[in-house]
Amino acid sequence: MTTVTLAQVAERAGVSTATVSMVLRNRGRISQATRERVLKALDDAGYVYNQTAANLRNRSSNQVGLLLHDITNPFYGEMTAGLSHEMERHDLLLFLANSEESGERQQKFVDSLMRNNACGMVLCAARETPSSFFEALKRRNIPAIMVVRPLSDPDFDFVGTDNFLGTQMATTHLVKMGHKNIAFIGGTPGSGSRTQRIGGFTSTLLEHGISPNPEWIVATQASQIDGAKVAESLLLRYPQITAAVCYQDIV
Repeated sequence: MTTVTLAQVAERAGVSTATVSMVLRNRGRISQATRERVLKALDDAGYVYNQTAANLRNRSSNQVGLLLHDITNPFYGEMTAGLSHEMERHDLLLFLANSEESGERQQKFVDSLMRNNACGMVLCAARETPSSFFEALKRRNIPAIMVVRPLSDPDFDFVGTDNFLGTQMATTHLVKMGHKNIAFIGGTPGSGSRTQRIGGFTSTLLEHGISPNPEWIVATQASQIDGAKVAESLLLRYPQITAAVCYQDIV
């Protein structure tokens, strides 16, 4: 395949190579007529901008990595779509990877981003991620934002949900509908997010004079099948339950 150069495009458009470069990078003060002429010349010549080469020259790129632990979760699907739209507004490309709670896969993705001079990353770290991983991120000086799963390290920005308030609101809604026998279904033992959500759930019950029943707070795997199985078992044992606050959409 014949490679088309900037010089050839510039000659075809009757402008300098600098002008073609500015059009490609959407920089500089260039008249609309000139811009359109250059764009037509680029299209006619079949020119393809080599982003990799530009990254090497600038020692940075327009690539942002997004690492999640479960891309099958609808919550993360919505989050990814929103982040992608915001990246597009800033001419950035979003690359998605799924760690599946694997620290090894997580490390490989980060290493790959670094090799490609990524300009930043958004991470929902895998469970049991060691502190050495985050210390290495800081040494590498790559901008990183933690999402959903909070991190105690103040050197990282964090964006996430308010687990306590969310279940307070959900529980209050059920209480106002007249329910008193309310269960909490979902989440895995040892999860910080689950602890916060149960805290919001139980505190709201107590505020309304309802004693939480520990037997009605049950854990599940993050799947519809397990959620249905656990809920059915719970309701068969305690038919007086009239409502439930569920840990997540999947459950």
